[in-house]
Amino acid sequence: MILRAASDLGIDLGASYSVGDREWDVEAGRAAGTRTILVTNGHARKDGTSRADYVATGLEDASRFILSSGKDKGATA
Repeated sequence: MILRAASDLGIDLGASYSVGDREWDVEAGRAAGTRTILVTNGHARKDGTSRADYVATGLEDASRFILSSGKDKGATA
């Protein structure tokens, strides 16, 4: 689904993030070539076992991470 959406919409997966609350969301994002964020919300453990690029405490934390990552590359938010 991610690959099809990227193809249909011209999305650069290498410059994109997949955000989810389960490890299978992280695995899908990794398989598609995106950077990944795992949002802990009672389903996911924040014990260092996730393969996510970043583990966020909520969507606000995930948003701050994405925005700060863009600033590192000279982008403006």
